[in-house]
Amino acid sequence: GELMKQRGLASLSPATSPLPECRAMLDRIGAFINEASIPLARERNLSITGPHGMIPCRLYLPDGVKQPPVMVYAHGGSFALGTLTAWDAMLRELVRQSGVAIVSVAYRLAPEHRFPIGFDEMLATIRYVAMEGASLGLDPKRMAAGGDSAGANLALGAALALRDAGRSPLSFLLLVYGVYAATGDPDSWERFGTGSYGVSRAQLRWGWEQYLNTP
Repeated sequence: GELMKQRGLASLSPATSPLPECRAMLDRIGAFINEASIPLARERNLSITGPHGMIPCRLYLPDGVKQPPVMVYAHGGSFALGTLTAWDAMLRELVRQSGVAIVSVAYRLAPEHRFPIGFDEMLATIRYVAMEGASLGLDPKRMAAGGDSAGANLALGAALALRDAGRSPLSFLLLVYGVYAATGDPDSWERFGTGSYGVSRAQLRWGWEQYLNTP
């Protein structure tokens, strides 16, 4: 934390700062975190056909594991921030600790691309990995979805859609501080939504407005 401050790095809320500045700052924070991150021996970029165009993804394979289980992962960022690269360090460590492969999804961001685009792209990536995972060196019969913050929302939404369609390929969800309710009204937001603990009520409201509302 102190080293980040020394480098002038501090998360910006898109509710109070211009979105391009927030995106640039998150990229800088990601680059700082990635400085000590060692790439896996097997990681590469993928491009998956989706309903709104090609979906850039990044595949991370664990060392020494043949046909590992796989998790399709969506990064956080209020539906409007985040890149594959900014999540490199976190996902490499998760792969190393778990022995599970990860496909990280660069879903299109709001407000340029509103609901259901991000949801559609997460769902399409899960379906692609379920069908083609073996050709990528994965075991699609052992498959999970996950994400943090807005990404957890996309993972859960896709899982519910797959469940409702029948025969879901997913057997596990990893949902990290997910955003699920579209309001900041519960008592917990009243008590802890000041921004001191990360996301503020204002940022929550901003994210939902960018993602859900029509221009």
